[in-house]
Amino acid sequence: MKKLRNMLCSGISSAMLLSALPVHAANMVTTTDGHDERGTVEETVRCIWDINVTKATNYAKKYANNPISSYKYYSGADCTNFASQIACAGGLRYAPVWQPYTKPWINANFFGIVWDKKGKSTKWSTFVKQLKPGMFIAADLGGDGALDHVAYVAANGSSSSNKYIAQHTANYYLRSDSNKSNRKNDTASSVLWIIGNNGS
Repeated sequence: MKKLRNMLCSGISSAMLLSALPVHAANMVTTTDGHDERGTVEETVRCIWDINVTKATNYAKKYANNPISSYKYYSGADCTNFASQIACAGGLRYAPVWQPYTKPWINANFFGIVWDKKGKSTKWSTFVKQLKPGMFIAADLGGDGALDHVAYVAANGSSSSNKYIAQHTANYYLRSDSNKSNRKNDTASSVLWIIGNNGS
């Protein structure tokens, strides 16, 4: 999958990219969903770490609690779908392997495989201090090596120990130390990761 990611970021043609995909990844769904949040062609980027953080964050804050109707909504499992929408709003262009509603668009583990992960931690209290607005974060909730959840770091909080997180399932835009966010305590079984983006 590292080869696929490098191809995405270097502008290799769709045909060449498809030829490198495993069969299950090429089995995609094409959509004509219209939404006003995407950037123009001139504003699009190929790598998740190059997104326009301001545009991505504006989208994340606007639709964290009220999902947009022009995308499908996966009740009880919409976290990665929403993260992909945020990245798209930030200018990340569609590719054969990543577009509505391919596995990397809607599945946390495939999202992490395509866009890479780094910054592994088992303690939120130390992990949070690495985070910057514009980063996507993921959690392997059972410690089995597969990512289960993706969220977006929308803003800094009052100190390095808290950030504002936008996510779906549960749907919220909240400071990470709030009771509803479930992020203020360390959980021994969870493994936390940063996805791709260096933030701003």
